[in-house]
Parts: sequence; structure tokens; C-alpha cells
Amino acid sequence: MKNTEDYLRVRGVSAEAKAKLQEIAFRKFGTRNLSALIRELIADEIKGAENEKNSPNLNTKMRRVQISIPESCLQQIEQIAESRFATPSFFITTLLYEKLGVKQFQVDEVEVLRASNYALTKIGNNINQIARAFNTIVLAQGVVKLPPISRDMEKLKNSIKNHTEKVLELLNKGTVIMESRARGGRGSNQKKITVSPTRKPNT
Repeated sequence: MKNTEDYLRVRGVSAEAKAKLQEIAFRKFGTRNLSALIRELIADEIKGAENEKNSPNLNTKMRRVQISIPESCLQQIEQIAESRFATPSFFITTLLYEKLGVKQFQVDEVEVLRASNYALTKIGNNINQIARAFNTIVLAQGVVKLPPISRDMEKLKNSIKNHTEKVLELLNKGTVIMESRARGGRGSNQKKITVSPTRKPNT
């Protein structure tokens, strides 16, 4: 019987990276064989791509939704929302968006990410200034080729730059509701959810 299974070869993986992948595979599956781990990674990437493709369009017309929930649930939501510097309505809306595959950050998460990006950007700028001063001094001494530390500083600077850009991209995608509410007014595309506790039936 002919084997119809396709084989996938991956080149450019260092021995160190392979060893780390084998450790992960052993922890997850009890074997250092990488096949199961790679299949899982591929499946996760395909699933993530499908979720992104099927995510709702946030620029479409908004509609108002009113829901009723038990008062005890509302109290818990109010407590959680307050701890995250949000309103109950905003907190519930973010949960609904996330369920549909559109991650929306809570207020406290946004502040942490913005503060982190700001700090990293300052570090990157300092590294860039240090690298330029160091390279100038080295070249002034008649050295033709810069030492490895110059390349390391450049790699670190680029890594910080790439990281902060990725975080900024995530923030832009994950603050759609927040930015819409900040604009406010009738021109806002943000739908409003009114939450009220469920009343007990009359007996």
C-alpha cells in the first residue's frame, strides 16, 4: 500500500534550538521526537489564521443590546471592572469581543503595555547613542572592523525596536472599543450595552 503521507523538511534550525524543542516535546508528550510538537504548532497557527479570518468587522454598523443578569453576577462584574479601572459595560463588551476572536485590552493592561513600551523605547535610544559613541571612538583608533560588541548592541537595539512596534500594533488592534468610547458623541461607532440585574418574579 502506497504511503500518501507528505514529509516536511525544516532547514536552518540550529542544534541549540533543536535541543530546546526536544525538551518542550518531552515535557508535553513524553518523547523527544519533534513530529508531534511540530504538528501541534502547525495546527495552532492554522487555527489562529482561521480565527483571524473569521473575526468580525469592527467598522460595521453598531446596534444597541440590552441584557439582564442576576444581581449577584452584576455585583461581581462591578467589582472586577472597578479593579481594572473600567465600567461594567466596557468590561462585558470586551469579553464579548474576545469570545468572537477580537482581543480587547482592559484599561490596566493598556497602561502597563504603554508604560513598558515607553521605558523600552528610552532604553533603545540610550543604546543607540552608546553604540554610536563607542563606534566613533573605536574607528578613531584606526580599527578597520568593529568588534563583536558593536554588532551585539545593534542586534539588541533592533530587537527592542521590533518588540515595541509589535506591542504598538497589538495596542492599536486591542483598543478599538476604548478609543471609540474616548471619542464619544453621536459619531461614535461603539455600541452601548445596558446591564441591569434580573428582577425576581412576583410570588
